[in-house]
Amino acid sequence: MRAVTEGHGLQRGDSVPHLEIGTLDGGTFTYREIWQHKNLVLVALPEASGDGYASDLARHAADFRDVNSVSIVTRDRIPGLAAPGVVVADRWGEIVYVATPEQISGLPAVADLIEWLQFVRRRCSG
Repeated sequence: MRAVTEGHGLQRGDSVPHLEIGTLDGGTFTYREIWQHKNLVLVALPEASGDGYASDLARHAADFRDVNSVSIVTRDRIPGLAAPGVVVADRWGEIVYVATPEQISGLPAVADLIEWLQFVRRRCSG
C-alpha cells in the first residue's frame, strides 16, 4: 500500500492516514482506535453543506455494524480527500473505493457503500 503524500489524492490501494478528526455530532474520531478491528466508511463534507447525507448514514448504523464497519462523517480537512468525498477501507486501512463527486448529490447511496463493505468482508475471509 502507498502512503498518502501532500498533493496526492487518495486512491484505491492507498492506506487511510492515521488521523484524528471532529465528527458532525461534536465528537472526535481517532482512526487508530478502530484500525485492524473495523472497516471504515469515511465521508468528508464541505463546510457549507446540510446534514442529509450524514443522517442517511446514521439511519443505517446497524447495517454498518452487521459488516463490522463504522461510518464517520466530518467537515474537517482530510489529507488527499476532497469534500465532498468518501472512501471505503478494510480493517487494515487499505482503501477499496473512493468517490469525489462535484456535489453531495453525487455521493454514493448508502446501499452501494454497504455493498462495498460486503465485498471487503468476502475478500478478507476468503
